Amino acid sequence: MNARTHLRGHREGGRRTSRRRDQQGVAAVEAGLISALLSPLMIGVLAYGQYFWQAQRDAVEPQVDQAAVYGAFTSCESLRTLLRDTVAANANKATAASSGTTGVDASDVTAQIVDFVPHQLGVDVKLSVKVSVAQSAMSGLLPNDGEVVSDTSVHLDNVRLDVQAC
Repeated sequence: MNARTHLRGHREGGRRTSRRRDQQGVAAVEAGLISALLSPLMIGVLAYGQYFWQAQRDAVEPQVDQAAVYGAFTSCESLRTLLRDTVAANANKATAASSGTTGVDASDVTAQIVDFVPHQLGVDVKLSVKVSVAQSAMSGLLPNDGEVVSDTSVHLDNVRLDVQAC
């Protein structure tokens, strides 16, 4: 067998077959197998990317205007209600100015009274704002089911609580 015959193929049973013909379609099969494995991975990366981009865009810092919250309160719940309403109003002002949307309701805000001395000025409060990121098909796989929580602690100087415990 000379070099020319070897490059073109070899004879089997009187028929000439090409090595190139034996390999036909292998690249298409490999591409199909690889794309079947990489497509879900790519969709997951895109879903997580969208979640974190939108979470960063929609995250709202819980802010309390110190001048808006002052005075003596006879119950912890009345102070919590005022704090929730104040934080929701501030968050909606901030999001409306930056993105044109509002999405924080007072029910999305948690106000926890951490420390206070009755009949003294000053109350330490922990605030949380929960913002829901737009749901996608992958929402069950996202952290906190697609909710972003921002926390902060605030010391309110001009607030007095007239109860023993909250």
